[in-house]
Amino acid sequence: MTFQDNFKAQIQDIQITVDANGTPTSDFSFKLKDTTLQAQACIVMSCRNTKVSNSYPPTAPFIFWDQNSNNIKINNITGLVAGVAYSLKVLVF
Repeated sequence: MTFQDNFKAQIQDIQITVDANGTPTSDFSFKLKDTTLQAQACIVMSCRNTKVSNSYPPTAPFIFWDQNSNNIKINNITGLVAGVAYSLKVLVF
């Protein structure tokens, strides 16, 4: 059994860049595979700079998001450096 088998959640890998205000530089959303999931949280599990392997965000990233049906839209992420591309692993539950 996997984590997802025992816990109603989704792990999502995303590639994102934000501006100086933490807003994604392009609209960003992803679909939940379980259409019945009413998300309560969207938590960053890991974060890495996609260009420089030993460069880390200055603070822990925090995601501000909205859910519409089975679609999660990321509105803002704090803690990332503007203009830097990041790869995030996100847990939605």
